[in-house]
Amino acid sequence: RAEARELRRRIDRGEDPAEERRERREAPTVADLAARYFAEHLPKKAASSQANDRAMIEKEILPRLGARKVADVHAGDIAALHRAISDSGRPVRANRVLAVASKMFSLSLKPMEGETAPWRDLAQGNPCKGVERNHEEGKDRFFSEAELSALSDALAAYGEKPAGDCLRFIMLTGCRPGEAMSATWDQFDAQPGFWVKPS
Repeated sequence: RAEARELRRRIDRGEDPAEERRERREAPTVADLAARYFAEHLPKKAASSQANDRAMIEKEILPRLGARKVADVHAGDIAALHRAISDSGRPVRANRVLAVASKMFSLSLKPMEGETAPWRDLAQGNPCKGVERNHEEGKDRFFSEAELSALSDALAAYGEKPAGDCLRFIMLTGCRPGEAMSATWDQFDAQPGFWVKPS
């Protein structure tokens, strides 16, 4: 009876409890948010990054949070996810998963195309904010003189072939292998003596 009185008061104030229950039932889940991330954000990334993000979402995020409503996920859930991955001996992976989850929940703070309300209230914010990341050591490593000499000898023996030229180019510029393999002559011809890399 007390609940009925409370419902009556809410209806008198113009609220619609039945509509609220329906909206609650149909509220998007983290699995829905992952599908939105795949559609809206993933195509903007490089192919290798797409594969990494998809693997992190499917293997780490969805098994733990996939069935949860987006609006119900809080910082404690994200911290527990991060801690579980860290405790499994993968602290850097935990940081990468946290970064992907953060981007997913940033999407939830904006209405999806064709909708009028965001999936998560702006007052709730992004539950990934404030979750402390694991410390990471820099991975700068340079070839020693002996290594450079051995590599040069091996390339000389290999001959003037595209793969060898690609390795020489990487050694001279410090670029990523993917950047070297996708470089085109017009990037060099535009300003002789310079490589004008596309953004």
